[in-house]
Amino acid sequence: MAAEPCGPYRVGLYEFGALYYRDAHGDWAGIDKDIIEELRKRTGCLLHTSTESRVRIWSLLSQGKLDISTSGISTPERDEYARFIPYLATRNFVLLRAESADIAASMDAFLSHPELKVGVIRTFRHGAQYDGWLDKLRSQDRVYETADYPTLLRLFAIGRVQAILNINTNWRPVLADSSLAGHFQIADWAPRETVVGSLVLSRSRIPPEVAQRFEKALHEMREDGTLRAIYGKHADPRVADSMMLH
Repeated sequence: MAAEPCGPYRVGLYEFGALYYRDAHGDWAGIDKDIIEELRKRTGCLLHTSTESRVRIWSLLSQGKLDISTSGISTPERDEYARFIPYLATRNFVLLRAESADIAASMDAFLSHPELKVGVIRTFRHGAQYDGWLDKLRSQDRVYETADYPTLLRLFAIGRVQAILNINTNWRPVLADSSLAGHFQIADWAPRETVVGSLVLSRSRIPPEVAQRFEKALHEMREDGTLRAIYGKHADPRVADSMMLH
């Protein structure tokens, strides 16, 4: 327990596969929820969580109206109003509708078929290669942007879009989704690109000394195996090791 008072701080969580989801009992669970609970114990900070859309989270952070969020990807624009403390590594893959997989074997092949569309969650970043590809598709009005992950999966399930981007931590819930079973293939079009997810701290609301407290706690969680245990609890065991930052 930290000696100095810390908080209360408001933490915005967003639904996204293994990172934050409803379990079989309808309760919230996930990697990010467990990490926030562990940070609460280790730092002594008062952390109050709420569930928000990713769009709203970035909007509130940019306006200085939210203290903390999770699994954020740093960009030059976001760095102006938030600090980023990395804690997990993920990779993006393309999920292709089975009926389109043969003609869309690469980014260029997908681009060459104007009837094919892709779905993404608004404000998400996917790494330089995929974001560059998406920019080309946006210029052709071929990108559907949704507010949240469940809507993205529904669009894909009904065939409104022929592809979506998804990170490898989400295989378990996707493979268990009966509406998608047998209807998609997984493509790896950026095999050397890793996306780093970070704890996001508002620069205007979280003092530097408190940010250091969170950074120290996350370092200890990595060193003592706590992060690896959290990853393995919610993600495919084959993926959990690759999520560790070195």
